Amino acid sequence: MNNAAIARILAEIADLLELKGENPLKIRAYRNAADTVTHASGRVADLAEAELLKLPGICQVDRLDLGDVHARLAREHGATLVIGTDAHSARGVGLLRWGVLVARRGGLEAGDVLNTRPAEAFRAALRRNRGRSGR
Repeated sequence: MNNAAIARILAEIADLLELKGENPLKIRAYRNAADTVTHASGRVADLAEAELLKLPGICQVDRLDLGDVHARLAREHGATLVIGTDAHSARGVGLLRWGVLVARRGGLEAGDVLNTRPAEAFRAALRRNRGRSGR
């Protein structure tokens, strides 16, 4: 399957998700993926998952992960990010590497990621931000 066909499928999925009233971030993720595939220099169908996830704008949309483009925008607007796995078992902890990969592609440094800080600095940041979410 060539890149144009893959991009069409991704765009159609985005259209169907929009008609269904799904999460706008998920819809945008599919549209971004379609755009990335359209402009990719090589055959995307031949890439292994690890290589595919290195393409700008590609993330694991089924997990609603923040992509590299949006991680960069969040940092530029002063957000501090947390890299997590949402792991429900020990096996899921291995997913942390994908979050690190996205952060690196987005140009984030250790200081931009809350859970890279020493434990006491992490706790202090949590205390400072307690109540800001409105909960």
